[in-house]
Amino acid sequence: LNALARWMMPWRDTPRYTFAQIGDLPEQLVVPYAEPFSVTATVAEQSPWKPDQATARFGAEGQVAAELHDGEYAFQLPPQREADALRVTVGDARHETQVRPTTRPELTELNARVRLPDYLERGQELVKDIRGGWGSFLKTSQVVFEATATRTLAEGWMDNQAVPVAEARLTTPPLDVFESSEHELSWQDRLGLSAKESFRVSIHAVDDAPPSLACTQLSREQVLLVDDLLKFQVLATDDFGVKSLGLEWQGIEDPLRNPHPSRGEKMVAAGGPELTDLDAQVTFSAALENVPPQSLEIRLFVVDYLPDRPRVFSPSFVVHVLS
Repeated sequence: LNALARWMMPWRDTPRYTFAQIGDLPEQLVVPYAEPFSVTATVAEQSPWKPDQATARFGAEGQVAAELHDGEYAFQLPPQREADALRVTVGDARHETQVRPTTRPELTELNARVRLPDYLERGQELVKDIRGGWGSFLKTSQVVFEATATRTLAEGWMDNQAVPVAEARLTTPPLDVFESSEHELSWQDRLGLSAKESFRVSIHAVDDAPPSLACTQLSREQVLLVDDLLKFQVLATDDFGVKSLGLEWQGIEDPLRNPHPSRGEKMVAAGGPELTDLDAQVTFSAALENVPPQSLEIRLFVVDYLPDRPRVFSPSFVVHVLS
């Protein structure tokens, strides 16, 4: 009856009846470019004939055979670079699928948007390029990974948990940094292709390091008249911002010559939340600071934004103030 219908009404699209009936196979299949790929054909449950073996032929290449196993024929096909038709034959049933080799979606950008702790008083986020697969981040920061692929994405995951995607971009939820850790990013594009391997990102959690000081043009011991002006340069550095720079002095006690030593301090320069290097000229005048002639130990100190961190001092310098 099927053959009679197709003969009498050839203009109609009457499917050819076959004793072996192939399950659903796509009309088009996208496979990784220049990589071996597999195609699975199923035989319908109601099929009157279920051959033990089926064949597939890609373009003009030779046939590939597959044995029936659990109602499926799994064809293993060699790498392809050009699009062509894949013809599957199961008994008296045939199906043709267009195969299109396509490159896998790869990352073109991977950035970390970093929200620093509130005590640093930074209003804006930092953006770090971490295409190398690792980055150092201050403890108690929040990090969001943004990955951009070569093609529009359908799905994305971090550590096997789904994350939002928009066009070709994958964005992870904020991640609190308390300790060093490793994470895995993976994605799939609209064509159904994914990267050959997931991308690993290493987070190195670091502490807020203390600031440091360097003095120039100041010898370890020198003589100064009470009316003279002592000048020298100081450079203060900190990884996340110098808050302030100061100078303190302490008289060297002597029961006879200096029984009541002077003591004091002054602010030299103010820093800022984003000022990681503070270069300042320091001046000291005993007369202006109301310090009588005596031997003094002076030293610089620097403060950063970490709460309750004590001052960081330079080595002591001895100044003999003479009348």
